[in-house]
Amino acid sequence: MKPNTMHHNVDDPVCWSCENKAQQAHPYLIGWFHDIKKKYPTIHIAWSYRGVEDQEKAFDEGKSRVHYPNSAHNYVIDGKPCSLALDLFLIDLDGCARFPSPFYKKLADENLAERLPIKWGGNFTTIADHDHFEVSKDVQPL
Repeated sequence: MKPNTMHHNVDDPVCWSCENKAQQAHPYLIGWFHDIKKKYPTIHIAWSYRGVEDQEKAFDEGKSRVHYPNSAHNYVIDGKPCSLALDLFLIDLDGCARFPSPFYKKLADENLAERLPIKWGGNFTTIADHDHFEVSKDVQPL
């Protein structure tokens, strides 16, 4: 197997970088990500929680339309990160990160078919955020 740029096997179902990012997400998103990782082993988390500096950088670069703490990536519960959003990407066989809109649309359609409480950023009207998947803060448990 060919190592990818994140220093693990492309086919390895466990990515420690993703696991670290997942632990800063809402529990529902953690479970959802683990489920889709089994189905799509080359999927990874680009962003989960973003603190002030990272959120402001995303805003300055035009990757977000809101300042901290107004992004779903900035959600905190009892002082601990609890991101309501994950930004995802795929690793191809050459180890390169890919952000394929058709794949994200397929994933969004699967979520819709299963009636999962996850919004897709590709449906946002203010910014096309195809790699963004977000759960409502009303979803339990918190």
